[in-house]
Amino acid sequence: MKAKFTFFILSIVLISSSVSFHAALADEFSTVSEQGYQCRLGDDELTSMGKSRKRSFKEVSKKTFRNWKTKRKHLKQQRRSESRKSGSKNAVKKLSKRIRKMQARIAFYKRCVLQKDLTLFPPPDPDIAKFSSFESAQIAPITLSADGSTLFLVNTEEGYLEVYDVQGDSPQYVESIPVGVEPVTVKKQGANRLWVVNHIGDSISIVDTNSRTTIKTVQTGDGPTDVAFAGNYACVTISNEHKLECFLQSDLDSAATEVPLKLTRPVEIQVNNSQFEIRGATSGNDTGVVGFDVVNAAIFIAAFPYATENPIPNGENGTWNPAMDSSLPTPPQTGIIVKKDRDSGEYRYSGFPGDWRIGMRNTAVNYELARVDVNSLAVLEHRGSELTATGAMLINESSGEPILFGQFAHNDESFEPTLKGRFIQVASARYPASGEAVLSDLNPHLNYSASQIEAQQNSESYSAALEAKSIGEVRGAVWNASATKIYAIGRGSNNLVLLNADGTRDTSVAPLELDAGPTGAVLDAAHDRLFILNQHGKSLSVIDTVTFTEEERVSLFNNVPGVIRAGRKLMFDTKHSSELGHVACGSCHLDLSLDRLAWNLGNPQGEMVTVQRQCAPAEEPGPCLLELHPMKGPMTTQTLIGRRTDKPMHWRGDKEEGLVGFKDAFVGLLGRQDAPSIAEMDDLAIYLNTVSEDPNPHRNLDNTETSVPRDGGRADLGKKLFMNDAMSPGQGCNHCHTLVEGGTNNLIQDLSGLNAITPREGIRVAPLTRAYLNDTNPGIEGSLSRVAFGVAHDGDRRLGGPADDQYIGSFIEDGLLGLIASPNTKQQYKSWTGSTEEPTNLQLMKDLRAFLLEFPNETEVAVGKQLTFASLGELSQSESGELATLLALAAEGRISLIISVRSGAEHKKFVALGGVFYSDAKETLTAAELMALATLETPITVVAREAKNLYSIIDRDDDNCPDETERQEGTDPLNANDVPEGCTLVD
Repeated sequence: MKAKFTFFILSIVLISSSVSFHAALADEFSTVSEQGYQCRLGDDELTSMGKSRKRSFKEVSKKTFRNWKTKRKHLKQQRRSESRKSGSKNAVKKLSKRIRKMQARIAFYKRCVLQKDLTLFPPPDPDIAKFSSFESAQIAPITLSADGSTLFLVNTEEGYLEVYDVQGDSPQYVESIPVGVEPVTVKKQGANRLWVVNHIGDSISIVDTNSRTTIKTVQTGDGPTDVAFAGNYACVTISNEHKLECFLQSDLDSAATEVPLKLTRPVEIQVNNSQFEIRGATSGNDTGVVGFDVVNAAIFIAAFPYATENPIPNGENGTWNPAMDSSLPTPPQTGIIVKKDRDSGEYRYSGFPGDWRIGMRNTAVNYELARVDVNSLAVLEHRGSELTATGAMLINESSGEPILFGQFAHNDESFEPTLKGRFIQVASARYPASGEAVLSDLNPHLNYSASQIEAQQNSESYSAALEAKSIGEVRGAVWNASATKIYAIGRGSNNLVLLNADGTRDTSVAPLELDAGPTGAVLDAAHDRLFILNQHGKSLSVIDTVTFTEEERVSLFNNVPGVIRAGRKLMFDTKHSSELGHVACGSCHLDLSLDRLAWNLGNPQGEMVTVQRQCAPAEEPGPCLLELHPMKGPMTTQTLIGRRTDKPMHWRGDKEEGLVGFKDAFVGLLGRQDAPSIAEMDDLAIYLNTVSEDPNPHRNLDNTETSVPRDGGRADLGKKLFMNDAMSPGQGCNHCHTLVEGGTNNLIQDLSGLNAITPREGIRVAPLTRAYLNDTNPGIEGSLSRVAFGVAHDGDRRLGGPADDQYIGSFIEDGLLGLIASPNTKQQYKSWTGSTEEPTNLQLMKDLRAFLLEFPNETEVAVGKQLTFASLGELSQSESGELATLLALAAEGRISLIISVRSGAEHKKFVALGGVFYSDAKETLTAAELMALATLETPITVVAREAKNLYSIIDRDDDNCPDETERQEGTDPLNANDVPEGCTLVD
């Protein structure tokens, strides 16, 4: 029997007591009751009940409940009367609808009041308890075999390489080959080898296409995404370490040659004659931030552009655009976002002359393209500052020009009303051999004017044709057979668009609609067709390239719960999220993570917000409130990965109701006609809560801190500093950045007392679990870094690079330095290390930084670890130790350990449960018995996955009957409705 999923229970909410409110509340409930929602409360009516309330919720509800029952009785009487009349079917139908609404209200009362079951969450799909993914971005997820007979595509969520026979008219499923965790790319190496890049596994699965099994696992750095073969090398992009790892194809056991790059997150690599072309996922647009303290100084110091006030008006002649609401109090003092003027070289605010460069603590190189020689592996060139984010790349073989597809941001412009519907433009960038790149808007039918956006938001003037032309978030591009046209795939817009060879839009051909989330394509020129993988829709589109039509849509096996698919739609679907059809939440939260930019989304015409902040020790018990101004200044994009849908949300904690508080942004920023329903926002929250954080690669395999120095600091000593109450009376770092809760206590700190001159607002305590990804390593080109915006809420600080005390100190601010450098702390430090010498302040900061780079999250470090071997004897000493650790972690239930071995025509799969391994053929073996199955012909692959995926690998369709057992019984292991009678998962 499937274990029933226990409902998520959120906090009980006290609500307003008016009768009209309860009617509205019940109406809200009735609209979603058929979907199985429990006790839905309208978000506009969620209020706290103060002490002054005279009547309780239950007392008022009793009266309301009696009114509902009486009303239902009268409606039924009216319906009986109308039923006796002839020609009154419409009246009866209307009355029946009203009766159903009353019945829904009564059911609401019985369930939510009498049973005191005020849950504010929809009952999730039963499969949600065991579903999780990392939502890794697919790069090159589909390829054809050398002879064109077989199609291979990655199944990222499940960790398979899917095999389809395409010799006939319709693709036919053949089998699924187990690979690593979150495969994102599959590339051919010669005639019978495939390299599958496992992004979370930090590995390459080398698959033999004859035996269709993984024959070798190659370990890589953190976050591999793509691979290309040229000369002697197979070069892999290592996204989280900003480098290439190039392996000798003739000797994969030798150490890789590392090629450091100035790109931020290199994710795609292609061969261009004698060069590798590498695409970076995010770049910059020559924007940066000037901190609030520098803006203040500019008022008095002549070296800066003259400013008369802080904040500085963004309009001409000292005016605000839009105009400031005169009823608002004085705005808080904030930093500003500046952008480099290419002609003058000045970093300007709102385009006004004057150079703010001297006030910028962090400036970046802003590259999105790199070139590396395929023979010497020398870096030849970096180019960029055109696209702020990229999604695909093509090489024009005749001209040698790379073309990148992505988007550029208008984050140098201020305020939500100004940026509504136009904060992002989707574009291509063509890079000629010399000179600047040529940028082309891929949506030339959009002029991004206020009138166009307002017309699309108006249901009477809305044009479906205008929206249908749009492409959003390009994630794949393929040449046609003659290399004269480009097929561009919009993952956000779910369509296929035809481009000219120079990357401009071919407006003569209408876009072709596809299934949800297309990510990759491969051309079958011999048969005039294009295969497109629709990742979110779990389907394969077969496109006739002659008629430009979808010839067939083949459904793939799909075990992704429906609520996840619904959440993905609201997150990524640009047609669903905006009326211009080109932007969505995912336009800035790239793959749920970061665009590495800061935005000023304040509103001069907004409203004040009151939030509950953390009370100071000297304050009286009770609610400690803080008023937040709608003019909030620059704030960096926050990641949505790692279950960050807890309350409050946002940098200022001004979304106390959680994710639902962002629903108005769909109208105010994305330009949608109306806000999503609460049910849609809940689907989005459920989806985000299933996305796990990447394992921290800096920690030990058993998820402990290392003791080996990193850049002069030790993480184990840094942890002691982090947890040390001697740093401040009774309050170490952990009191706010709690280890258990993912690096944040979710409280709002009032910052107004940190600077007597400058008033500052409150900021929510930031999570630290992804601090290691913000190590921007300044100094890669003089004093420049890869990322222009740092880790503070406004991007004005950064974590810093190796042995650079200036940048370490910019993150661990001066006030904190005074705490960790206190005599008490230094005395304790001496006892920890057994040293007789007092540590320097710089050493303390280096240790603390080392721990921040190893800050733990809820994902076990071992998740993704993969080993392939033909015998235990061939494992190195370190690999044997890793295998022992994996077996121990599996026995403790901290990970799922999956072992696969080829057995005849199929893969036999085992999952660890305690010290025993259960197979999909209902066998049970010990670890020793299982390892003995490995031979040269049948190597074993061991993969560590999250613990919640315990049985999914041996029972993919979740029908409680193992896969191999189903095959033996003649039923389909990928069809939950086709199962042998009396089958059980484990005997």
